[in-house]
Amino acid sequence: MTDTSGSGDATAGVELAKEIVVRLITLSSAIIALSGSLLSDTISRGAVQDWTKGVLVTSWSAFGLSILLGLLALMSMTGLLAKKGGASPVIYEPVPRGLAIGSILTFLVGTVCFLVYLVGLAFGPEALAP
Repeated sequence: MTDTSGSGDATAGVELAKEIVVRLITLSSAIIALSGSLLSDTISRGAVQDWTKGVLVTSWSAFGLSILLGLLALMSMTGLLAKKGGASPVIYEPVPRGLAIGSILTFLVGTVCFLVYLVGLAFGPEALAP
């Protein structure tokens, strides 16, 4: 018998959205841990400048916000899916969509800031200094 209610598509869409958000949460957590170990190594060598610390804190803040928004997106998708019984695609609802987009955008901001931090470490005190 063929499912014409569209609930299979809704559940598949939520699963795909869930996978994206979970991967962003995992990557954000891993980058925070990696940058923490890099920071401890570079502080002992005296290679960290004040502006790179600020960029790193901005990166951590963006990744932390990405994790928080991702968790909120997962919870809202789960709640809407349970409430609607899988009858319609909940990934198009404004709240989960906005939270997921926010998670993606803050992840991108965190990644750019982390790359700027790495460039600052790679080129030393002369690179990118204000």
